Amino acid sequence: MWTELRLWGFVLATSGCGWLSDAEVADWLEGATCEGGADAVDVPGCVPHYADDDADGYGGERTRCLCDGTDEYPVSVGGDCDDTDPTIHPGAVEVCDVDLVDEDCDPTTVGGEELYYLDVDGDGYGTDQVELLCAPDEAFRATVAGDCDDGDAEVSSDRSEICDGIDNDCDPETTEAGLVTIEGGATFSSDLQAAIDAAAPGAVLTVCPGTYGPIEVWKSLQISGLEDAASTIIDAGGSGSAVLVTGGSVELDDLTVTGGAGQALGSALRVGGGVYVAGGGVLVARRVVVTGNAVDGSGGGIYATGEVLLEDSLIYDNAARLDGGGIFAADGPVRLVGANLFYNQAERGAGLYLQDADLTLEDARISGNFGETGGGVYVDGGATLAATDDTVGAITSNSATVLGAGVAVTAPGETVELRNVSLADNVAPARGGGAAVTRGTLVSTGSHWVGTAAEDCSRANYQEDVYIDGQSYCAGDAADFTCAADTCTGSISTDCACPQ
Repeated sequence: MWTELRLWGFVLATSGCGWLSDAEVADWLEGATCEGGADAVDVPGCVPHYADDDADGYGGERTRCLCDGTDEYPVSVGGDCDDTDPTIHPGAVEVCDVDLVDEDCDPTTVGGEELYYLDVDGDGYGTDQVELLCAPDEAFRATVAGDCDDGDAEVSSDRSEICDGIDNDCDPETTEAGLVTIEGGATFSSDLQAAIDAAAPGAVLTVCPGTYGPIEVWKSLQISGLEDAASTIIDAGGSGSAVLVTGGSVELDDLTVTGGAGQALGSALRVGGGVYVAGGGVLVARRVVVTGNAVDGSGGGIYATGEVLLEDSLIYDNAARLDGGGIFAADGPVRLVGANLFYNQAERGAGLYLQDADLTLEDARISGNFGETGGGVYVDGGATLAATDDTVGAITSNSATVLGAGVAVTAPGETVELRNVSLADNVAPARGGGAAVTRGTLVSTGSHWVGTAAEDCSRANYQEDVYIDGQSYCAGDAADFTCAADTCTGSISTDCACPQ
């Protein structure tokens, strides 16, 4: 309501909105106000009106201050952020759309759009690739990132590290050193024995790099180092056997076995410094190093009463005061594939002591071992020592202070056959550089005794190839002969060309 006051010659006008300027008073006196019926723009009392191109009742950016709405500016409520779409205006319901349309013209509200990360392996963690979606799809379905290998569901930022050579937790700062993982099961930290105790028979244990104490195995297991033998070590620390197998069969892969002093057996002499397999179980060792073990009995490196298979393994620098500095094997076949028995020592069978057991050599060598009798191999009982066709089976460069630097045979009433085996450069200062027979029969089938030509002498066995009952013999290459009782017959002679 407008009021006119005349004071001291001035005309004043007031309204509910406050005092008017002189120009506004003049307009008002002339009727140019909304209350005066004016239809002009921006007159006193006007109200902002907006263009509403989409006819949704809310105006856009174009505006005029009018007393009443017009066809061009029909509405007095603005705020329409898209005046071309009648579904978009203040108060509209915000809906989900990947184009991020702001239906209610309020940037603080959302309609359900969410960032989803690419998760190919479906483990709930995505890569850095992201899409804005209303709902997850088959590829973009994770709501958190942190997967450094989206091809493996076992790898993400919430996983625990296990021994498998993979960054399971996507944290390069964590390490696998000292971890032992049971395949498909639990992981243990720096406790190989605890993992063995927890594993089911037949389980595979993966051992990460580190040094572990001696272990006892009483069920069939495979224990495999994750990396090479130099990285994963079982060290008995000079007490007991490094690996004691009291039941079942065991496979050892990519491990070093050292520091063993063996287990007391019978007369309290200790056996099996590195590995002791009792009860006839099978021992399989692949890419294993057995070294630095010593016993006052037998089997400095390995003592086994069952089948033994060594592949690409090295048995070296072990010692036994009695038998089998490298290996003592009884009652089961021994197979060496790509293996080397080197620089072991014992009274008998410095490299290998065989008791009622056969030996197969396949690209394998028994060399550089030294003892009193049987520097390379001591054979106790009937046996066949054979190299497979077209492979190396060498018993070379061993020494014995008494008899049989290469092979010593003690097999009463039985036969020991050497088949396709190479015997060279073995040294016995007394007799039997290649082989010595104290009891039993020795048969050579195609075995290689260097040869009798003068040019072969640098590799000849010293002294002589075969010794039996006070007589020395020399044989040639691929020789077939038999030595029994007090004589040898076949491709062998007492006339030795090489000076001894």
